[in-house]
Amino acid sequence: MSVESFKKIVIKDKSTFSDSLNSNSRKGICDIPGGYVEVYEKNINDNSEKFMGRHNLVLYRGREWLLSRAFNVRNDLIAARENEFLYWVGFGNGGCTEADPLDPIPPTNSDMNLRSEIPISETNEEYADFRLTEGFYKKPYAEMRFLEDSANDGRYLISSLSIQLEVGDANGQIINEIGLYSSSSTIPGRLNTGPFHLYAKATFPSLVKAPDRYFLFIWYIYY
Repeated sequence: MSVESFKKIVIKDKSTFSDSLNSNSRKGICDIPGGYVEVYEKNINDNSEKFMGRHNLVLYRGREWLLSRAFNVRNDLIAARENEFLYWVGFGNGGCTEADPLDPIPPTNSDMNLRSEIPISETNEEYADFRLTEGFYKKPYAEMRFLEDSANDGRYLISSLSIQLEVGDANGQIINEIGLYSSSSTIPGRLNTGPFHLYAKATFPSLVKAPDRYFLFIWYIYY
């Protein structure tokens, strides 16, 4: 399913890119860069739809990398390199406790990775970070856009990423955390094992991925 058809099915009149950039999505964002993740679920059997929104956290290691990237100077004291860029996305099931799957554990600035990563696909060679007997743990975002920031004189200070979990992705998995990673390579397949460095992270109430469910994540990053 294409990105455009996915958005037409799932978002409908509830939200658009411009409608989503309101005061509600900015509440709680004290640090810049910041961000906000919208999660859309579509059940193709009964045509039902669900929506939720969560703030993300740009981690210390992500902000350290941004500084190195801005000056194009290597900082040997951090793992990420100055030539990396945001491209890969990972998912996990460590965003909530088993006892309370609907109460997300907030990310912390010192987080180095997702709490518990999950494989997205066993066989899709368009993905990366392959681990033997488990599959691929990273997939690329589907689309990136630059957006005007109405709160700052219409300047292009916002980016949005569209991230899809397809029919064949992560089936049977519980999902309650998502991470955006920097890397120096966009090459997919088994040979791309990174390194990948977590830039930002969001947690949300647990979702169960099944073949009859599509998920679309719209990730806004404010600068």
